Amino acid sequence: MILLSLLLGLCWSRIEGNTKEYGKAELEIIKTNTLFKNLGKRETVWMSHGDSVSKMPEGFENIGKTQDCEYAAIADFDRKFYGLQFHPEVENTPHGINILRNFVYKISGAKQTWTMENFIDSKVSEIKNEIKDRDVLLLISGGESVVLRPVYSERAMTASFADLPIDFVRGLAREIMKLGVGAVFYDVTNKPPGTIEWE
Repeated sequence: MILLSLLLGLCWSRIEGNTKEYGKAELEIIKTNTLFKNLGKRETVWMSHGDSVSKMPEGFENIGKTQDCEYAAIADFDRKFYGLQFHPEVENTPHGINILRNFVYKISGAKQTWTMENFIDSKVSEIKNEIKDRDVLLLISGGESVVLRPVYSERAMTASFADLPIDFVRGLAREIMKLGVGAVFYDVTNKPPGTIEWE
């Protein structure tokens, strides 16, 4: 059994309704609450559904509606469970980011201490600490590693780049592992070309 301490469900209903909504709608906030803190009484939201809720679950109350959706936002405040029929995560809900921030910071109590720069600094520090003054042979092919490669390589080590066929990279990795190298990562997805990097 999974026990949830809080929940925010988006576009959540599954009962086929008579009215479909796709596009902009006007949300009327009918009960002041933390999720909608610092929002207007009426907000533009983005709807995309062909279903509707005819009856709320036990413990929930209605906190927002549109012209065609009676239960566009519901909440169980005691359990910190919220459901939104609209999409706060898209640009077409202009103040949707405020709703998400309210949930993350005001309702869940999360602290805003993480940034991408902190992440990069942390990883660069880890790499420098791991490799110290040793030579590095880094084999990469595909995935997020390729995106992060230039950042890590520039800040953590001096690297040169060359594209090689993936079969060659795999074969080279096997030979290197025979020499007792601790960790070699290589692509196994059959998506050439592979990438080899060295210091």
